[in-house]
Amino acid sequence: MYDTPEPLAGPDHELLYGTVIFYVNCNFDPEQKGPCWGTFRWKLSGTSWWEGSWASPLMDMSTYESLITMVGHGVGGPIDGMQLKVDGYSAPGDYFITFKARIK
Repeated sequence: MYDTPEPLAGPDHELLYGTVIFYVNCNFDPEQKGPCWGTFRWKLSGTSWWEGSWASPLMDMSTYESLITMVGHGVGGPIDGMQLKVDGYSAPGDYFITFKARIK
């Protein structure tokens, strides 16, 4: 049904493998479009995770089009105290989000 997403790449890609849980608030218009925001927890293996906030000035539930920014910090293990910044998007009709992450 959907294409397989591209694997993660880059020098710190191993610090991003895990499951992300989003806590979501949205203000949709009648066409199911609008801004969304909330918090996230990105659980990695072991006892490490990223947590922080995210925002999307555009979320379209009818086409899956979106823009997203995330800012968080690392908790536990090798990411403890590190900062995560993510900018991402999905094109209309594209279920997967393409993103660029920066870890400091």
